[in-house]
Parts: sequence; structure tokens; C-alpha cells
Amino acid sequence: MFTTQKIIDHALSHGLIMLDNTQQLTHAPITVLPSNYPNTAFKQAQQLSQDLQQLFFTLSQQPELVISLLQPVAKIDEFTRHLLELYQTAQQHPYYQPIQLGLLRFDYLLSSTKQAKLVEINTIASSFAGLATKTTKLHQFFYPDNNIPNNHSLAQLSLGLANAWQSYQQANAVICFVVQSQENNRFDQYHIEADLWQRFKIKVIRCSLSEINQQATVNPQGKLIIKQQEVAVVYFRAGYHPNDYPTKQQWQARLLLEQSLAIKCPSLLLHLCGKKKIQQAFSQPPLLQQLTANSKALKTIEAGLVDIQVLNPSNAELALKNPDNYILKPPREGGGHNKTGQALINFVQHTPIEQYPAWILMEKIQATTYDNAVLRQNQLSPKQALISELGLFGVLLIQSNKILYQSQSGYLLRSKPINQAEGGIMAGASVLDSPNLV
Repeated sequence: MFTTQKIIDHALSHGLIMLDNTQQLTHAPITVLPSNYPNTAFKQAQQLSQDLQQLFFTLSQQPELVISLLQPVAKIDEFTRHLLELYQTAQQHPYYQPIQLGLLRFDYLLSSTKQAKLVEINTIASSFAGLATKTTKLHQFFYPDNNIPNNHSLAQLSLGLANAWQSYQQANAVICFVVQSQENNRFDQYHIEADLWQRFKIKVIRCSLSEINQQATVNPQGKLIIKQQEVAVVYFRAGYHPNDYPTKQQWQARLLLEQSLAIKCPSLLLHLCGKKKIQQAFSQPPLLQQLTANSKALKTIEAGLVDIQVLNPSNAELALKNPDNYILKPPREGGGHNKTGQALINFVQHTPIEQYPAWILMEKIQATTYDNAVLRQNQLSPKQALISELGLFGVLLIQSNKILYQSQSGYLLRSKPINQAEGGIMAGASVLDSPNLV
């Protein structure tokens, strides 16, 4: 019989680690047991992700459509407006890199009817591939009789970056990870960095947007040079939140990167495709049918969606009457600032109607719960009801109008207490988990 200390020791010795808010090293927060997850729903989510990945590619081929969908939001939301302006400015630049990479993550909640329902699509906020792989191996080690699927998210995302690097065709070039200056989750990133070197002998440099603004140049041939090294691929692990752009210098850095010949992961266009407004738009039948030619894929996607609308006075009144049945979300990807219950009421009642179109009103998924205990910072919590959110990674390497490489690339399972509106691990809401398929 093993103890919780053995689980903690295993986590620490196998790199399942992160920094806490005081910058102290600790094991990543994890569940003691893998959580039961219906095998049929897991397979449904895999098929749904495959079809959504194709839809995402189709969207990337229609930039005028993406721009037109985001323009109403850009009139209200400054962050969206800046991203659109950067994209349109970059399009006028003489250097054009036709190759773009998406390391995507499609996030799902398990509904009360045991169906996977789409929560969001992430293009930059698609983290934890490294620690998710470590979590799977930990649970497989301690519970060998459970039906825990193998998880190759770390290897597959590294392979996606390596394929993009090879497409650049410069053996001495490096990959640049764009990171936050104070990155508590950097060990998750280090696992990818180590795998890139061990398997492909590709070197990685790490820079914040501020450092890029100070140290990066684009030479007369359009090549991106940082710290005297040519950069083949720019992998954004920061840049999806307004806080990543405190001054004009960070915006200038983002534009410089976009105007270079380095392959961006994601490009500004793919980043824009991941906005909540785009998810809301393709959730509507006319656009979904336009973007999905395959009738079988259309049915799969329709079954995985919930009602999601742009906030307006009419649906705001409905939400005020049933605030626990809805979630209000800002237009960008990633967690944070979601509002439900009393927070939703307060926001709707104190926000000018003119600001409504920047927000998305989503039907709250009545999720299935499972009891589990949690280990966080060496402390074991008692068993409690948790909600699990399944993230499925996907790699999409595009050159102009064709797909060079794509794959379904492993998973991340995060679990949180039922009273938590947010799902972020770094925010202290969720913990790493593994699915026991039943």
C-alpha cells in the first residue's frame, strides 16, 4: 500500500513540478485517484476534435470572414482591436510566411447526459502538455489495473514544433518560446524544450515580449534574429491576455515577429480564429453549415455544442432570471473573468448596454461530478465532488491553402470543485487528473 508521500515523491522525482505564487518549488496539484470518465464520451470528444480541427483550418482560409466577425467586438474591446490592427498592418508588409502552426487544445465538459460539450478552443493558452503526460504516467504507475489511456501530448506537440522547424529549412536556426517574464509554469515548457533537444537536436531560446522588443531584429532578407541567432519558429506561450501588453513596446514586439519570415505558432490569424466570438459565430447553424461540408462531421459538431450567444438586452434579461444557468465570458481565449450567479447579475446590471456585444453568453453545462481527493502543496484534502474538464491537443501545420501535417495529440484532464467558476490550474482552481475510462 502506498502513501500520499509516495505520490508526492514520485511527482517531484519525475518533473511533475511547478512554482507556487511565492516562487517556491512544489509538486503540481494532482488528484490522488484517476477520475472515472465514460469511454464513449472520450471517443466522442476525439472525433469532435478531429472535425473541429478541420473547421479551424477552413476558418484560417477565410481571413475576411474572421475579420468581419470580430469587427463589432473590436469597436468595444481594445485588445481585440489591437490584434486586428496588427494583423492588417502585417499583411501589408513585403515579407510573407505562408506556413503557420497551431498547437491547439479543445476543452470539453462532460454533461449530465454523459456527452462531451465544447467549452472553448485555445491557440496560445493550450498549455500543460508536459505536465499532463507526467500526470498520466504517475496514475498509471500507482493504478496499473485502471483503464488510463496512454498520453503522448508532450511528444506530439514537440513533433509538431519540429515539423515546423524542418519546414523552415535552416539547420542552425532555433525555436523561440515567447514567455511571461514571471512564468510559474515554466517547468511544463521545459519538458517540451528538453524533448526538442533530445529527439531532434533543436535548440530553444526563451524571451518575453519586452526582451524581444529590445533584442530582436528582422534583417533585410526578412529573417528574425534574436540574440544573434536566426529563429525558425516562434512558439507563443504568452500573448493571449491584455496583461501581456502593458506598454506599446510589447505590441511592437508582436508586430515585429509577425512581419518576419519565422513560422509563428500561432500566427495572428490563427490566434484570431481562437477568439470566443468566433466560437459563438460558428455555433450558429448557417455559418457552421457553410464551414462544414461533411454531413457526418456536421452532426458530430452540432452534438458537441451548447447554446452560445452575443450578450444583448433580450438574453441578458433571461440570464438575470436564471443566473446559475449561464456563464458570461470575455471575447478572448483562456480562463479568467468568467461570470455566473451573483457575479453575472452584478455585471449585467452595472454594464452599459453598448458594452454588451463584447461579451459572450454561454449556456452553463450541467457537468457530471465524481468524488476524488486532491494533493496540493503537500496537503491532502478530503474526498469531494469534482468536475473534470477534458482538453484534447491537436497539431495543425498549414502552408497557404494546404495542410502539411496534422494529428490528434494527447490530452489534459483538469478537475475542480463544483463551486469553482474558473478552471485554471495556475489560478489555483483546478488540479491535474487522469481519466479512468469506464
